Amino acid sequence: MAEVDALTVTDHANRVVAIVPLKNELRFANVPEPELTKLRQAFEQIHPLGTVTTLSLDRLLAYLDPATQPVQRAAKLNLDPPKIFHSSSPAILVIFMGEPQLQPVETNRTDLMFALNSNWDVLYDTASQRYFLLNGEGWLTTQDLLKGPWSPAKDLPPSLYSLPANDNWTEARQRLPGQPAKVAPTVFATTEPAELIVTKGDPSYSPIRGTKLLRVTDTDSVLFLHSGDGKFYFLVAGRWFRGGSLGGPWSAASQDLPADFMNIPDTDPAAFVKASVPNTREAKDAVMLASIPITTTVNVTSATVQVIYSGAPEFVVIPSTTVQYAVNSPNQVFLVGGGYYCCYQGVWLCGGSAKGPWTFCTSVPAASNRSIDLASSS
Repeated sequence: MAEVDALTVTDHANRVVAIVPLKNELRFANVPEPELTKLRQAFEQIHPLGTVTTLSLDRLLAYLDPATQPVQRAAKLNLDPPKIFHSSSPAILVIFMGEPQLQPVETNRTDLMFALNSNWDVLYDTASQRYFLLNGEGWLTTQDLLKGPWSPAKDLPPSLYSLPANDNWTEARQRLPGQPAKVAPTVFATTEPAELIVTKGDPSYSPIRGTKLLRVTDTDSVLFLHSGDGKFYFLVAGRWFRGGSLGGPWSAASQDLPADFMNIPDTDPAAFVKASVPNTREAKDAVMLASIPITTTVNVTSATVQVIYSGAPEFVVIPSTTVQYAVNSPNQVFLVGGGYYCCYQGVWLCGGSAKGPWTFCTSVPAASNRSIDLASSS
């Protein structure tokens, strides 16, 4: 991000503006001081202070006109905390979109079922009445899908060895019989949106200079302890949550974070979180960057996306909308007003059925423009 104070000289006859920089301020998020100095020197060599830049007056006026200047609209987010689990030993989170829904792996067999609405490969063998979960290179098993407990699967039922030879089950077939883990990770299964914090035993901390913040360092989560109020602060999907302990209860914290978060030094490894701290320069820069229009050239004659599903396409309604989205596809597929829409690499495609064929859309229903954010924040 660059901020420039400049002198402007306007040639109205030729509709050109000359811009003479008087002061440059360059900001590179979370960059150590030695590298920051090199980057600034490189910029000054390419564009020395005082170098005149000319710009079309009409182009400049277009950006100054409030009616045409792009503005990033505020998005309404659900700030209510999801269910947040914590484990001090290896653990995984298995999410079901509502109550678990099982369907036969193939229409002509009933010995093996799969969970249609899960983010994991979860299979059910009807003969042994046991569930099997693929975790890394091995399998876990249980008799109670939601309550557990789960244990390493030493022997897999014959039904798993007859998984269909198609793309849906490639990874599962490659891990038969798998490598049973000596100790099973803790499995948290939930039927609602949730997050998981895993620490390596008791939390380890690293103090942040000039603040009362301690960053929890033995986790992949973005997690802090504030020594002033004794609360944990957890950042996930751009939202902050506060808890008296890692076991909860958790509450929304995005709108009333301690001021120490604004005072994290720019050179601290945790400085990247300031883009998610209200009223910081980094947060304002993030809004500004999001307001900059970005265009690309698309060849509308060829749409090569391949949409896959685990079984038959399954759609559920996004709360507070008339939009449905596919719960058993890695692609972002939506059903709106009887039409199917797929958002792929920032481009919308339309299809007459859930599996295509797909063509590029020249327009999409207004409800689709909010569907991805609503699906991720619900």
